Amino acid sequence: MKINLLFAATACFIVFIIGQSVVLSKEGSGTSRKSKARASIDAAKTKRADAVEAAKAKRQTSQESARERLSERANQRAETRQGNQAKRIEHGINKGYLTQEEAAKLNTQQKNIESLQQSFSSDGKLTGNEALQLRNALNEASRCIFAEKHDADGNTMPVFRLGSNVTMKNDVAQVLGSENLSKQEARVYLNDFHRMMEITKTLSTGNISEAERNTLQNEYNNLLNKYFETK
Repeated sequence: MKINLLFAATACFIVFIIGQSVVLSKEGSGTSRKSKARASIDAAKTKRADAVEAAKAKRQTSQESARERLSERANQRAETRQGNQAKRIEHGINKGYLTQEEAAKLNTQQKNIESLQQSFSSDGKLTGNEALQLRNALNEASRCIFAEKHDADGNTMPVFRLGSNVTMKNDVAQVLGSENLSKQEARVYLNDFHRMMEITKTLSTGNISEAERNTLQNEYNNLLNKYFETK
């Protein structure tokens, strides 16, 4: 009887131990799955973060490359324009359209622009604002060259695009060559000159009615008389 009871107790204990092992095994298995799931989520988050950083770095590199290309083109345009302006000044000297004083003034202006460009490019690049300042300086220099070559000092250069006998009124040339002329005021002159070129082209090639032709011719004559004189 005692043996049977001992056997039964031992059997119950073994069953209990096995049951606990199963429970612990299930709990361990559940914990393992949770750990793997968390690890998988963490890995996915890390992968996404790495992808975002890689895309950001690529975008920054692309933007920097674009800025460098724009800077290089702006520098090249500025150098080309300075070369063209130097030729215009030399032409004015050779033809007697520029006095020594005018030529010296214009050449000094060109040197100042060159110094400005070198200063802007000292860090190896040209920012958008620096490119704008440089372009404005070149535009002002171009206007001054045009004005000085077409004023009454020295030989007066004809405005050949309007005719070999057409010259700019001296008071207009003096205003255009003034350092006090604002960008807005200069733009008014420039717009009127461009308008004259447009009218000339339309009158010579446009398929327009007689009434339209007369209207354009009158507009052209008014602008011509406002800024120029015929000799």
